Amino acid sequence: MTRKTLLVILLLSLTCLAACRRQTYDGGSLAVVTMVGAHIKARDIPIVTKYARKDCPVCKGTGRYLSGDGIKEVDCGYCEP
Repeated sequence: MTRKTLLVILLLSLTCLAACRRQTYDGGSLAVVTMVGAHIKARDIPIVTKYARKDCPVCKGTGRYLSGDGIKEVDCGYCEP
């Protein structure tokens, strides 16, 4: 079984448990669903590696570049200092 399948089974088990024991559990399952969804989504997001400041093709090592409309210089988000 994959981790996603196990998480879905766990979520369904917690929901059924909450429905069967209404006397002791008064909360919703929104927090559980949110955490499981966030965990699944976080695994699918690739980790972006940034350029070293001196090798950055966008700002050419300055840390700033001219914005797309040509009005203002903005901090470079493509490289790390």
